[in-house]
Amino acid sequence: MCIVALVREIIMSEDDEVLQIGVNPISVAQALERMLIIKPKLAELQELFKEFRKLELDLKLVANKDHSVTQISKQKYLLDVKESEMGELQALFYSLDCVIKDWNSGLIDFISYRQGKPVWLCFKEGEDELIYYHEWNAGFVGRQLIDFE
Repeated sequence: MCIVALVREIIMSEDDEVLQIGVNPISVAQALERMLIIKPKLAELQELFKEFRKLELDLKLVANKDHSVTQISKQKYLLDVKESEMGELQALFYSLDCVIKDWNSGLIDFISYRQGKPVWLCFKEGEDELIYYHEWNAGFVGRQLIDFE
């Protein structure tokens, strides 16, 4: 099973008021505080994801050739180890109420509220700090500067 399949599903009611997700909404101040822990781990997460993808490809190559069961088992083991490492980091992020939106680019979000409506506080690896949010369904292209607390 691919680790990305473990990402929790987001469900929102039609009236945009009921929110069901595996993380809690937090304030901007809380998100900024949690970024002190998350930001250094984000580069590690991206590197693990790249290594996972490479191992996944290597396993397909080994499985498609005439390799011994031992070689295939070794590749599967290495893939399982990497997946476990990713799962541990993912659990850390979720414990900090952070949703990993894109493993490859290092895009993460926190749920918050702005004027009574749920929004995503949005950060992408390479940015200096958490300064953007976007409306619930706007996505990354709809990012705006945070103008609330």
